[in-house]
Amino acid sequence: MKKVVAVLTLLSMLLLLLPAMASANSQIKLFLDGTELKSDTAPKLVNGTVLVPIKVIAEQLGSDVTWDKPTQEVTVLNEGLEIILHIGSKDAEVNGQPYKLSASPLIVQNRTMLPLRFIGENMGLKVLWDAKNHAVLLQRSEPVQPEPPVTEPAPPEEPGTELPSDPGAVLAQIQDIYLQGDSVIVQTDGAVAPSSFKLDNPDRIVVDLPATDFLPDFLQYNGSGSLVAPYSGEMAVDHPIISKLRFSLYSEEENIIRIVVDLKSKSNHQVTYDSSLQQVIISLTAAVTPPSSSRYKVVIDPGHGGTDPGASGITGYREKAFTLAVGLKVNKLLEQEPRLQVIMTRTGDTYPTLSDRSALANNAKADLFISIHGNSLVGSKATGIESYYLHQNSGAFAKIIHKNLLAATNMSDRKVRVENFHVVRETKMPAVLLELGFLSNASDEAKMKSESYQQKCAEAIVQSIKEYFNIS
Repeated sequence: MKKVVAVLTLLSMLLLLLPAMASANSQIKLFLDGTELKSDTAPKLVNGTVLVPIKVIAEQLGSDVTWDKPTQEVTVLNEGLEIILHIGSKDAEVNGQPYKLSASPLIVQNRTMLPLRFIGENMGLKVLWDAKNHAVLLQRSEPVQPEPPVTEPAPPEEPGTELPSDPGAVLAQIQDIYLQGDSVIVQTDGAVAPSSFKLDNPDRIVVDLPATDFLPDFLQYNGSGSLVAPYSGEMAVDHPIISKLRFSLYSEEENIIRIVVDLKSKSNHQVTYDSSLQQVIISLTAAVTPPSSSRYKVVIDPGHGGTDPGASGITGYREKAFTLAVGLKVNKLLEQEPRLQVIMTRTGDTYPTLSDRSALANNAKADLFISIHGNSLVGSKATGIESYYLHQNSGAFAKIIHKNLLAATNMSDRKVRVENFHVVRETKMPAVLLELGFLSNASDEAKMKSESYQQKCAEAIVQSIKEYFNIS
C-alpha cells in the first residue's frame, strides 16, 4: 500500500483545546523536553492553529531550514525527511507527497511561522498543551536524558502527589478507560504512579492517579459534552463482577484523577502500571473467568487481492501475495487456539471491497480486527514496520502488536500512528492496520518474500491477540 512517510494527524487533541487557548491573554510559551525555547517571536494562534517560529525548533533538533524569498518556499531537512511549504499557501509536500495544511505558513516579524503540529509530528515530536501555564510542550520520542523511574504507588491514606509548578513538568493525560477481560485499562500518554484502596457498602475499588489530567477528546468521547468542572462521568459495562466505571477530577489543586470501579460482588484487585504501554491496569483477581466455550472473534484481513494487487516490489512481488501469505499463516495458528475464533476476509486471490471487510467484522460482532499490508514509497530508502489505528479503543492493542512485531522481526520502528483508513474507521471493535515492511526497499522486500519472515509476523500477531485477551 502506497503511503506517505510522515502521517498528518491534524485531529483532536490540540484543536479541542483551542477555546481555552484563545481565552487566555498571556503569551504562549514553547518548551522542548522541559526547557523553554526562547525566541523574539512568540507562537501565534491563527484561525484555530498554533504557528511557531520554525528556526528555534530546528536549531534544537539539528534540522536545516532554508527560505527562498523569490518563491516564498520554506524547506526543512531532518534525517532524510524533506518538508516543503509555501508562505501563504496550505499546500505542502513531505518527501514528494502532497499535503493540505490546516493553516498557511506566515512571516511574522521577519520570522517564518509554520503550523506547530505538522512540524512537530513530522519531526517525531509529541505535542501537548499545558493549560495551567499557557504553554505548548514538545517531547522527543527518545528523551535526551534518561527518564526518572516511576515512583512507587502512594499509600491509600495519601493518594497522589502535588504537581510541580515547573511548566516543563507535563501532566499525564488519560486517553481512554475500557474493559479488557477481567481488567480495567486506563490508557495514558505518560507515566503515572497510581494508588488504590477498597470501600464497602457498596463494594468498590478506588484508584487515584496523581499529576494526571483528562485528554479533552476523552471527555467528549464519553459524553460529558464540555470541558467544564466537575470533569466527571460514568460508563455502564457488561461484566459479571463490575457494574460500572466512574471517573472524576478528584483534586483540581493537585491534579488527581479518581477512577472508581463499582462492583456487583466482592473482589480482590491489583493495580499496576505498564510503562511500555503507558497503561494503568486494574486487575480483578477474583473475577469470574469466562466459560471455556466462550470464544473471542478475531477478523484477519489480508489487504488488497484479486483485481487490486496493491503495491509492487523491486522484483515485482505483489503486496496482495504477501498479505495473503501472512494472513493464512495467522489463520492456521489461530485455529489451534480454543479460545479464539478466526474469521478471514479472504482466503484466496479475491477482492472484497473495503466496505465488505468492515461489514463482515461488524455483522459478526467481532472482538478484534487486524488488517495486514505491505508499504511502498518509490524513490525512498524507507524501511520498517508501522502500526495504525484511529479510535481510542484501538490504541492499546496497536501498541501491543507493534511491540511484538518489532521484537519478532528486528525491523526498524516506524512507530504506532493514527490515520483515518476505512477499515479502522468503520469497524466498531478495536482495529489496527499493519504495514509489515516496504516493498519499495530491496532489503525489506527480500524478507517479505521469505516464509520465515512471514511466519515471524504471523506468530507475533497471534502472540499479541493472546496477550490482549489475557489468554495463556
